[in-house]
Amino acid sequence: MNWFNILKDAKTMQGQRQGFRLDDKDEDYVLEDESDCYDEFVAMTERVMASFPNGSKIQENRSSVEFEYDEFIIGVKYYIEEKGKIPDEVYCAAIEEFKKLRPPSGNIPFHLGKYFIRCDKKGNFYNILITEREGANIDHVLSNMQVILSNKDPDSRENEYKLHLEFDNWRGFF
Repeated sequence: MNWFNILKDAKTMQGQRQGFRLDDKDEDYVLEDESDCYDEFVAMTERVMASFPNGSKIQENRSSVEFEYDEFIIGVKYYIEEKGKIPDEVYCAAIEEFKKLRPPSGNIPFHLGKYFIRCDKKGNFYNILITEREGANIDHVLSNMQVILSNKDPDSRENEYKLHLEFDNWRGFF
């Protein structure tokens, strides 16, 4: 068989192909990214934890770490509920609200169903908080990511608002 006959007989060539075509009707194929807002929240936490490579860790436990610099201490607190315990749309709403904020600002906390969400970007305080009720203490937090910059000298407040401008590769959570 010569190449002309092979090209002419397209059925032969189609039957020998491996894989699938997008127009196959036998099955529904979903070609989309399977990551969700929960995964994005977890990735944000990982990026925050890697944002202070030049700081010395002075304290670390299960849900917080402190990094020390010459003049500052940066505290990172985090807690993430198991996947599926909070609806993904709650994480989506919290992340979207946080992205809208520009330092120095906070937002008016809001409810999404039974969940309470608060986001802040205030120079020395970055926060995303998800609870089941407003005013919940730390024992009732469902998911949280918080970064706080503090001066070592408690009487000096002049440099507290430079977190988003001056530290390593810190550019907020995103």
